Amino acid sequence: MINKFKKNKKGYSLVELAVSLGIIAIAMVIFFNSLVVAMRTSLRNAVRSSMREELSIVAELISKDFRNADLVLDANCNGNTCSMRQGNTVVRWHLCSGRVCRRIAVGGGAENLVFETSADLNITTFTIERGFIESSTPTQNNLLITIIASQSNSTFNINNLIKQFTMSTRNYEY
Repeated sequence: MINKFKKNKKGYSLVELAVSLGIIAIAMVIFFNSLVVAMRTSLRNAVRSSMREELSIVAELISKDFRNADLVLDANCNGNTCSMRQGNTVVRWHLCSGRVCRRIAVGGGAENLVFETSADLNITTFTIERGFIESSTPTQNNLLITIIASQSNSTFNINNLIKQFTMSTRNYEY
């Protein structure tokens, strides 16, 4: 009689399957851990980029106000606040509750808040100082503006992001 039950040697044993699954599981854990680290790094870089972009926007707005000002007096720029006159409007940049704020008063009226940095930025330093080069003309000088910020969400651990810029003015008297 012919043996109907031939032993099939083409399959895998249970031990071989368990070892294969174990190797695949270890490889997947390594892959997903790498993926999580890459995603965290990407998110942190995106947040840092967003912070830099916002600081650049603030720097451009401040520069624009100084260029458009009729007169900026040294008495109005002391450390973390600076006021300038544009026609009958007074514009004041200052540090307010960890943010950089821009207030405008028209015709001697009350100041209105027209701009402030987002809550994502925690501004630790905002200074406006006379620059390092003085011109022979008393109204043409450089101003040095420094903004140091950190991310208000501590999980990103982004501290001391510095934006420092100088600008020449034609309307600054000391």
